[in-house]
Amino acid sequence: SMVEIGISYMHEHYAEPLTLKQVSQVSMMSRTYFCQIFKMITQKTFKEYLIELRIHQAVERIHNTQEPITDISQAVGFSDSAHFSRTFKKIMGLAPREYRALHAVGPKGN
Repeated sequence: SMVEIGISYMHEHYAEPLTLKQVSQVSMMSRTYFCQIFKMITQKTFKEYLIELRIHQAVERIHNTQEPITDISQAVGFSDSAHFSRTFKKIMGLAPREYRALHAVGPKGN
């Protein structure tokens, strides 16, 4: 469906400052209609989905790299590392550094 095109676009461009307007245009749908269908398909709002996608990508980087948390936050699309840390903790239950300390493989990063 056209919404799936938008979802694919989100997965390819999550690190960029994505907007609902952009993604609905890529999907060739009005914002309102896109939001309705998107929520039916994903059970999430555009913003909830994008944030969870970014946090999931951050988790992958924490597991697989020694990148500093601040660099990871920027690499996954958060411009403010404090906001990233709060959001990460809200979704994952731990701050990014705590998560890394418990879940990282190999030498511990920062």
